Amino acid sequence: MNQQTLADRAGVSRRTITNAETAQNVGLHEFCRMANALGYDLTLRPKDTVVYEDLDFFFREEE
Repeated sequence: MNQQTLADRAGVSRRTITNAETAQNVGLHEFCRMANALGYDLTLRPKDTVVYEDLDFFFREEE
């Protein structure tokens, strides 16, 4: 997908896409829109929270 297509799908400017690609400042709202346009969901959670995918690590049997 090129920059303009992503920008159109995300509802942001092509310049915002360029800024994100070059590690320049991009607003959180714009970053979320880009992630959503790429099929990702951005989730903020407390750092010490256990994620469902990690549960097997905590509950596996000791060998």
